[in-house]
Amino acid sequence: MKNLPWSPEKIKLLLKMADDGVGNAQIAEMFGVTRKTIENKIYMARMSPEDRLKRTHRAIKRRKERERAESGYQDMPPSDKRVIVDFRPPAELIADRDYRSGLPPRDLSAAFFGDPLPGYSALERRA
Repeated sequence: MKNLPWSPEKIKLLLKMADDGVGNAQIAEMFGVTRKTIENKIYMARMSPEDRLKRTHRAIKRRKERERAESGYQDMPPSDKRVIVDFRPPAELIADRDYRSGLPPRDLSAAFFGDPLPGYSALERRA
């Protein structure tokens, strides 16, 4: 029985032997594996499917965290939490941008001191 896949019959035999009081070391010798392998197989075989699934998800999460830490990107959010946002500005903003791009540019001091764009000054509107 050495190095064969764990078939359902093999697992039933393992559980029956464990229930009959046979020691894990003796079972391990019979199956040709380590005692720790037998302990883990018994533990997993007696676990409910829901608990087994939770355990699998925790293991996957730990593996991803370990890989992320080893890669040096600890501050990056997990890829499954990233959100792609599709944003399109309203038509009025696009029209205003196009209008302003056709106006003469402000010089550096006007931009720094917040002078209004040409045509937007209150003095120019009065005239």
